Amino acid sequence: MLSKIEKQTIIDAYVTILNNYFSSFMESEICCQEQNYYVNVNFDSQINRNLFIGLSIIHRIFEYVLLKTKNVSSTYYYTNDSISYYLEYLEQIYKSNYSYNSNNLDTDIVLFVYKKTILELFDNDSKNNNINIGGKSILSNIIQSNSNFNNLEHIPKQCLKDFCFSIFKITNLLLSWKDTIQINSIKKNKFSYILRIEACLKLLDSFMKNIDNLNVLIEYLEIFYQHIHISHPVWIKLLEEIILDKKNKKKDFKDVESFLLFFNMEKGNIQESIDKGDLNHVINKLRGTVGSS
Repeated sequence: MLSKIEKQTIIDAYVTILNNYFSSFMESEICCQEQNYYVNVNFDSQINRNLFIGLSIIHRIFEYVLLKTKNVSSTYYYTNDSISYYLEYLEQIYKSNYSYNSNNLDTDIVLFVYKKTILELFDNDSKNNNINIGGKSILSNIIQSNSNFNNLEHIPKQCLKDFCFSIFKITNLLLSWKDTIQINSIKKNKFSYILRIEACLKLLDSFMKNIDNLNVLIEYLEIFYQHIHISHPVWIKLLEEIILDKKNKKKDFKDVESFLLFFNMEKGNIQESIDKGDLNHVINKLRGTVGSS
């Protein structure tokens, strides 16, 4: 099992990568509306798509390297490196006005990034357990002060896989990928991809700090999000209220089966409360019906 400090070490690496991705993404030329090939067509939708594809690449590389090496430094290095390769490739496509209608383009980008990053891990499989970058072994460059938590050789792969899955689910919930959000969330002259990133960064630390207590809640929120019509601002406000409720430890949520039974009976009333903006009523109803601490 992962210790609390080992979990936090993984989370710190992941959050740092995510912050770097978001800042690099927003500073890249693909987000420059004046230069973008799609400015008169579907700029915001295309940028959201690019944001999603990049995040999917990050998640796959992060999980793969962590399971392969069981080393947080290696995982950070390879995953963070993938950001530059992804954005550079995408910028070249935009500069050349290459049509994004190509069915193979997304696959080409993914394969390019994989070849530039994790292909080296395959090559080293038959040689040794060290990973060489620039003639130096990553495993020999572990930060000494953190080596006990950086090296996770004693942790079963399934345990690491499950923990990565929990982290990724939280991020995807905070980014709220549902199409209705994508179309209707533009306000105050901000495109929806900016609102997604801002909301994710605002709540990410709070959710990650409470990750051990959020497994059931995250599953509940996934069901809720897929079946309730909710605007982006209201969704983010609801997440804020829910995480605050968890911090205060007023009440807790039971298992997913209990929630599904409750949700099927109360979906109409919940939707009505959401439409009225009465989030406290929604949370109080859930708190009283679904479970108690």
